[in-house]
Amino acid sequence: MKLYLLLSASILLETAKNVFSNNFSKKSLKNETDIYKFNTLMYAGSFLVLMFIRSPAASLFTILLAVLFAVALWFNQYAFLKALKYGPMGFTTFIQGVSLVIPIIFGALVWNEEIKLQQYILLAILITSLWLALNIKKGEFDVKWLLFSVGAMVSMGAISILQSVHQMSVHKNELIAFLRTAFLFTVIINLLGWAMRSKKEPSCFKLKSSAVPMATFSGIFMGAVHIINLYLAGAMQKIIFFPTVNGGLIFITLISGLVFFKEKLTIKQWIGIIIGTIALSFIGI
Repeated sequence: MKLYLLLSASILLETAKNVFSNNFSKKSLKNETDIYKFNTLMYAGSFLVLMFIRSPAASLFTILLAVLFAVALWFNQYAFLKALKYGPMGFTTFIQGVSLVIPIIFGALVWNEEIKLQQYILLAILITSLWLALNIKKGEFDVKWLLFSVGAMVSMGAISILQSVHQMSVHKNELIAFLRTAFLFTVIINLLGWAMRSKKEPSCFKLKSSAVPMATFSGIFMGAVHIINLYLAGAMQKIIFFPTVNGGLIFITLISGLVFFKEKLTIKQWIGIIIGTIALSFIGI
């Protein structure tokens, strides 16, 4: 029972983070400085959460890899916020979720990992679902949204690969130190961006605005999700954990988009997203 409560908490916290990000992108995001300011506060929250978890000291390998991880984190959140500004939250989360395919392909090409027959079948289903969901024939999507969504997807794939590289090394017991170091570097990257962009265009939201607690809690939730998922990945069966956490996030985010933001999708898009979510849920097993 404890494991399933933690699994539910992980999905709900990640969904809440997406809801806060979407609310910020739709209502408060006016310029590039706003993005850097929001992300500085968010990653500071994640860093603080991880400071309470014990971990061996970070080795040089862990620190160097964490720098690359931080760059991927920075770009992923940047692209995600921009995509949310131009398109629906549920659909954006679905496109980003397709990133699960990237580490599978990378593992096959670089580490000679076998791609199973069912993964080929699920990949074909996923491609079909994307065609349905994007409604390409009618062109009913914003090009900017699609570009930033793909950017979020690719960078999320890079995040998964870098974390896999770390966990396949002799320094895998430094995972918390790796994440903590990465979040610290991400705070620094965004803080520098905030300082440089402020000279050209000041941020449009104040420190007293609702965007500040949304950013802070988004970071706290993100840090908590990393800790919970790290525990659950080792405590739960793979066939239960991965389909539930991946499919559950997309489904709950879609529902949240309907309830909180009145997002509307065509029947064809709903069919594509539901089929694609099922494929994504099982492709990593």
